[in-house]
Amino acid sequence: MTEFLRRPAAGIPPVLTTPEDFHEAAEAIAGGHGPIAIDTERASAFRYNDRAFLVQIKRAGAGTFLFAPEGVRQHLTEALSPVINSLTWVVHAAVSDLPCLAWLGLYPAQLLDTELGGRLAGLSRVSLAAMYEDLLGIRVAKEHSAQNWSSTPLPKPWVAYAALDVEKLLELAAEVEYLLRSQGKWEWALEEFEYVRNQHATITGPEPRAWHLMKGMRGLKIPRQLAVARELWLIRETTAANDDVAPGSLLPNKVLLAFANIRPNTLSQLTRVRGSQNSRLAPEVWLTAIQQAEALAEAELPIPGKGELAYWYSSRGINTRNWKRNDPDSWNTWQLIRDDLNVFADEFAVPTENLISVAKAKNLTWDITVAKTILSEGDLEASFTKHGLREWQKDIIWPIFADFLPS
Repeated sequence: MTEFLRRPAAGIPPVLTTPEDFHEAAEAIAGGHGPIAIDTERASAFRYNDRAFLVQIKRAGAGTFLFAPEGVRQHLTEALSPVINSLTWVVHAAVSDLPCLAWLGLYPAQLLDTELGGRLAGLSRVSLAAMYEDLLGIRVAKEHSAQNWSSTPLPKPWVAYAALDVEKLLELAAEVEYLLRSQGKWEWALEEFEYVRNQHATITGPEPRAWHLMKGMRGLKIPRQLAVARELWLIRETTAANDDVAPGSLLPNKVLLAFANIRPNTLSQLTRVRGSQNSRLAPEVWLTAIQQAEALAEAELPIPGKGELAYWYSSRGINTRNWKRNDPDSWNTWQLIRDDLNVFADEFAVPTENLISVAKAKNLTWDITVAKTILSEGDLEASFTKHGLREWQKDIIWPIFADFLPS
């Protein structure tokens, strides 16, 4: 029988907001035993970046603690880092939570990712709610995941929801470990967990943003269009950073790109662009940015493949359409390799993308069949390592690629 959880068994914990509360809670956590379950709530749809506005921690023998770090982030770091940075963390979908925790100076000594573990165990449903239900027979409501977690004070139902995210996470980790061990995949999982942990071990803050990294920007080919997009992006970015709001809430990416593509030169033209009414700034702001870009000299325009956009043409990328047309034999080899990867994934009950990403598999195929930079088993091993493949992945997919090496 499935049990429905509405609140933690020990009641809804308070949201801790002061340095004194942080240190008292840290002492309690230090007095517990075993790993910690940890989760975060963020507000990137509302705020400028993806920092944590709530950190939830549970440890056996200590209890559940909810930390609200905004405005006192350094104090939270000083309280928690000496305690939890030496512990094993249990996290669900760690790649979502580890960056913002790293911004707080918080890093796991060891990691167990229940979502990743569920994938490796071949589970068909790996959301936290689904795994709670399927492995523990517990249902939890997930209606508050998209809320504005930067709000203060947080409504009590939201707080209960946040606490439930770690309420049974340690028990879930035990079930996931049991599954993986029973399938002979525990060592694989340890490699994966350590890989994820290392990927985040050197993060100290948000990565710098750049206008040319915005999704969809490469669809603009004309330098003047790119100049318009750059000016619009800079205005949006500066305003968003100053006001601590999500850039997309000021001007959605699709509208920014539409402005750059159409290059309206009057307010009337600008306001007729589809989606322009979704801007939170006056249309005059965007028109001024467009006019500034139009006034730039030719030498000041961004050009694809040159200057800061040099990487657009030099970075690795395989055009599937051209590949199929220009080198059909190599393309057919890719089809065979892709099919073999899917067969092996089914055989080992692991999602194909957890064996190797499509992009990496394509690059390896290209290097073997077109670029011919992989000519031997030694080259293949070196390329596997360059692509960051773990030993368990290498062991499984090695024969697939080795079969196509020159004889």
